[in-house]
Amino acid sequence: MSVFDSSVAEMDALAATQKVRLFDIYALGPVLLFAATRTKPLGRWTRRTLFVAGVMTIVYNWKKYRTVETDLKKAIQNVQ
Repeated sequence: MSVFDSSVAEMDALAATQKVRLFDIYALGPVLLFAATRTKPLGRWTRRTLFVAGVMTIVYNWKKYRTVETDLKKAIQNVQ
């Protein structure tokens, strides 16, 4: 689904999901990285898994955030 094919309600929903993406980028990902690097009681593989999950969470959500944000701006310009 392209943003250009979306109704106003769908664009509002996309804008709302952007807040969740920002939470994932600035809160969830860093917490996973902190848990992976600062908690010694966890096993080695658990820490590695948390580290990879934290990095992938940040990278994936940042990429999707930028894509949707760019599409939303283009859609708004096309409406005007």
